[in-house]
Amino acid sequence: MCGCKRHSFAGPTIYERAETFGKKRGKGRLNKFKPSDDKNDYPADESLPTPRARNSESEQVRREQAMQTLKKELSLTRSDAAFFLSHPFLLSLDMSSKVWYLRNEMGLSRSKLRSMIIQHPKLVASVFLQDLQPTVEFLKSELNLSASEMSAVAVANPRILRYYRNDVRRKLAYLRLEVGLVDVAMLRKVILSQPKILGYGLDTFQSKVAFYKEELGLDTEKFVKMLLVKPEIFCYSIDDNVKPTIAFFLDEVGLSPKQMTALVARSPQILTCSIETNVKPTIQKIKKLFHLKRRDDIVRVITLFPQVIWLSFEKNLAPKTEFLRTSLNLSDEEVRRLMLTMPQVLGLSMEKNLMPKMSYYIEVVQYDEEELRENILAQPSLLVHSLEKRIKPRVEKLARMNFQFRYCPMHILGFTDIAFEKWVERQKNTWSITTED
Repeated sequence: MCGCKRHSFAGPTIYERAETFGKKRGKGRLNKFKPSDDKNDYPADESLPTPRARNSESEQVRREQAMQTLKKELSLTRSDAAFFLSHPFLLSLDMSSKVWYLRNEMGLSRSKLRSMIIQHPKLVASVFLQDLQPTVEFLKSELNLSASEMSAVAVANPRILRYYRNDVRRKLAYLRLEVGLVDVAMLRKVILSQPKILGYGLDTFQSKVAFYKEELGLDTEKFVKMLLVKPEIFCYSIDDNVKPTIAFFLDEVGLSPKQMTALVARSPQILTCSIETNVKPTIQKIKKLFHLKRRDDIVRVITLFPQVIWLSFEKNLAPKTEFLRTSLNLSDEEVRRLMLTMPQVLGLSMEKNLMPKMSYYIEVVQYDEEELRENILAQPSLLVHSLEKRIKPRVEKLARMNFQFRYCPMHILGFTDIAFEKWVERQKNTWSITTED
């Protein structure tokens, strides 16, 4: 203990100082504040409630009113309401104001608010409306959120009930200025998809952005595109999820760093796939199904068509590959060649896309089966172009000019509309591939 006079407890008491002060002033009016030794100085009237008793009765009344509000407005059972009202973090027994605000301003339905109280009693109990209201109004204004959207954000991330407006403002500013989500529509999409992003601290934001931009090599445009395609990636742990996935594709599959960056930018879903339960088994299966012989083969297939990793093998990849094999009478080597050239055909519907196109080529273009087989192996994009928007219009235009599509170069389907028209004009001015001998 300090020995100086300032911190010494050995001096006169406050009552002694007051008495001395009164004497110096020539009056003793402060003496009346000195406690009396006479226990009968203030006789207790047992017919009147003491302040503590009055407070206890008042609190009991307010507690009962709060319980009735919870039961009536939210259909809480008495036991659930009693448990909530006894929570040590409960700041106020004024349930009517709190329930009204959460229901009407935040858009929480009766059932959602009831579930929130049961599942997150501490969060709801500690809600302080004076702090919550500015936060809610700011989010609704900045992101153009409706009441139902605000409700969706709160249900997905109940911790928003304890966020402060200034913290949220700083985070939205960072997402705009540093991440690149400059448009309100961009911010809306990311926040509505992953509301828990608002719970991250700025240091977490900075570490994630630094990894994707500096280590992985995504520029701002590609990083923003990745977030808009798959916002949940921003919530993945860099060390526990993202880095191990990238390391697997680099070390085990054989992608180069440049290929990996391009793959993530193009198909960020790749980072959401489980290595052990999804990626490894799928790679082994498609190696066998496509008869891939070299490491470069699997790298080529994945970089051309990343969806091959997350599409269902049993319901998608295997049946479509078998359909192409049998319909076109392909050998194992021809299957391999087709998949190394145009694995995107596996992303097309068999019933709505592949079958109608093959029927059209045979019935309208009049390929025989061998011609169809050879042409598809030579130009697999014959199966990729839209039947209604590209193939039919061009075949019909050529037919009106007495041109036979079956004798035209297959790559004309890959021309833009302008290039196709120029090609047609050149044929008219030189020689024609016509139906006349």
